[in-house]
Order: sequence, then structure tokens, then C-alpha cells
Amino acid sequence: MKKLFYVFFTVQLTVFLIIAELLSFYIYVSVPSFNNIKDFSNHNIYRLTDNFLGEKENELFENKIGFQLLSEFNKEISNSPCFEYYEIDTTNVYIPKFEGDEIFVSGYEHGRPQPSAKISADGNSLELSCIKALHLSENVFSDFNIRLESGRMLNSEDFLYEKDSVLPVLLGSSYKGIFKIGDLIDTYNVYGNIRCEVVGFLQKGSSIAISQGRIFYLDRYIILPSFRINRPPQTESEKRAFIYKYLMKNCGIIKSEYDLKTVSEEIARIEKKVGLKNNSYVLIGQKFADSIFNMTVREIIVLLLCFTAVTALLLVISLYALVKVFIEKNINFLAVHLLCGAGKKDLYLIILREFLIPSGCSLILSLLLLEILFGIFDPFIFLTAACISLILVSVTAACSFGKHATIDKLLRREG
Repeated sequence: MKKLFYVFFTVQLTVFLIIAELLSFYIYVSVPSFNNIKDFSNHNIYRLTDNFLGEKENELFENKIGFQLLSEFNKEISNSPCFEYYEIDTTNVYIPKFEGDEIFVSGYEHGRPQPSAKISADGNSLELSCIKALHLSENVFSDFNIRLESGRMLNSEDFLYEKDSVLPVLLGSSYKGIFKIGDLIDTYNVYGNIRCEVVGFLQKGSSIAISQGRIFYLDRYIILPSFRINRPPQTESEKRAFIYKYLMKNCGIIKSEYDLKTVSEEIARIEKKVGLKNNSYVLIGQKFADSIFNMTVREIIVLLLCFTAVTALLLVISLYALVKVFIEKNINFLAVHLLCGAGKKDLYLIILREFLIPSGCSLILSLLLLEILFGIFDPFIFLTAACISLILVSVTAACSFGKHATIDKLLRREG
């Protein structure tokens, strides 16, 4: 019976921790000061991705108007009244003769930095370093509150690229000392060879938070404008480069007050309007998100608050019962401690120690389930909050029991 009680307590605590973490996540994405977005309350977040795989991709590249289809689709989603569309393209850039540290290389944070590549350009062999980069649309800079430390911000003209022109870029603060404002950088990627000019440095600690588990810290990034191309491709290689560019431009983030079904219908309407096949693009919500609840963020927060309150109350009741049973079954053991000079605080520590193992199991299990089911993994903040909450709940339950049944009464024998 004792084991059954502890298993029940462990399950209850695990459910409580999962609901509490989901609640903290939705509060996180809805508070502008936390996530650098002006207003996420009453809005849902989705990721737009394409279905151009295998044969569908080959058909797109072989289509004479493939680039025009993608370009028109981009114009429509960028101006849709149903949602706000953000272009956040993570395509890396390759830089020759890069003199910076390995911390700027793509994959460094995961312990797998990309090796340098060698290409031949104008009869010369170049060694290229793969550097972290973000290609951002103009509305990202305003809505994510990106600030400069020095130089100038990108303006509207910078987002229209003309052939052989110089593209203005911003650098994260860690690049100071490696580059300076006015430096020219030759970059290479699937879009071709583009010469860039450094026009500014971001404030130290700048970030873009799309969700709690997806945050870009910009100190080590090169920030490029996700530029538009207003002319048709002139060669086959240029056509492929243009299509690659717009495939990435069209896989961004959507913020909307509408549910997944409504936004999906809007995407389908745009596909039909520009001449793309149905389901060329699909929406992906957060793993746990609005496609399941079909609610706004604020409604989800209210619902999770209710669930958190109910599970917390049940947890306290269960803990109260377990503490009572533990004391009654260990009356002799506790009496010996009292006779040896132990006080109530010492007995409370003994009681709390009894629940360390099931509590630890709950913490580990909840972390695993959060990662597997919901894609959330933030152990430092979560563990700290969970442990503090657990200690407070445990002490409250123990003290509450102590008020209604003093130690003297518990240890009194009936003769």
C-alpha cells in the first residue's frame, strides 16, 4: 500500500510540473518584455514550410515560371490581412580568409563546427569558413525590437537587391574587433556570391525569441536583409539561385489571432490565387500548441491556470495524507528523536527527506515528457522553479498538519 501511495504521489507531481511548465511557457510567449515581440497575447504562432520534395522540387525547378510563382506567393503572404508573416532564414554564409574564432562557425554550440570548404574562383583556390547568419525581413527588426549599438539600421531600400550591388549587413556585438563599419565582406552561399558592407553593430545580448525553446542570440551572427528580387532570372543558374532564395523566404513564421484551420484556409486561398498546387505549403504549430487547443494564447493561459490550481490542490491534499500516514507509522522512530533532543524542525527535515526520491523521479520524468511530447527543454529555470515549488508545498503541508495535531499528541500513548 505504501508503494502505491508513493507511485500515486509521483504521478501527481509529474502532472503538476508538466502543466506548470506549459503555463510558464505560454506566459513567456505572451509577455513582450520576455520575448522581444510587441504583442503575442491573443495571437498564435505557426511555422510555414513547403512540400517541395523529390519530384515536386524537380518540377518546380523545371517550371519556366517557377520563380514567378514563389515570388507572387511571397507578396501575398507578406500582405495577408489574416496574419503577420516574418522571414527568418537561417542559411549560413561562407566567408574567405575569415580571421575570427571558431565560436562564429556554424555548429559550434552543438560541438560540431562545420569544416571549412575549398572552392575555385577566378582561377584561385579559396578556403571558406561556414559562418552563422540570419536573413531577416524588414518587420522582424521592428517587431522583435532589435537595437543597434553603433552604425545605422537597415532601411527599406536595403531589402531590394540589384545584381552586382553591395548588400548592407549588420553584425552581432562579438564581431567588434574583427570587422568595423565600412568593411566589405565577400559571402558565398546557395544564392550566389554577394559582396556585403558592414553598416552597424547590434547591442550586446540582442536576441530573437520565437518560442521558449527557439531563441537566436545574435552576438555571433551576421544579419542580412532577406532581400526581394524584382527582375526575372537571365540564366538557368540564376533561375535556380532565385528559386532557392524564395523557397527559404517562404518558410518563415506566422503570427495570427486566428486558429490553425483558418490560417491554413488562407494559405490554400493564396496558393490557388497565384497558381501553386494545393498543399504546396503547410503550417506547423508548436508541438503542443493551438492546433490541439484551438484557442488563443490568453484562453490557453486561463485554462492552464485552472488546471495548475486544481493539480496543486490535489497535490497538497495527497502530500498531507502521506505525511500523516508516515508520522503515524513511524511514531516510535520519531519519539526516539524527540527524546534525544530533536525539535520540530528536525522532524520536518526527516519528513521532507522521505519524499526526495519520488520528487526526484517526478522531476526527471516531467523533463523527459516535456522534451518528447512538447519540445520544451529548459532545465535550469524549470528545475529551480520546480524545486522551490516542491519545497514550499511540502513545508506547507507538514506545517499545516503540525498545527492540527501537535507532536505531543502524536506521541501520546493510550494506556
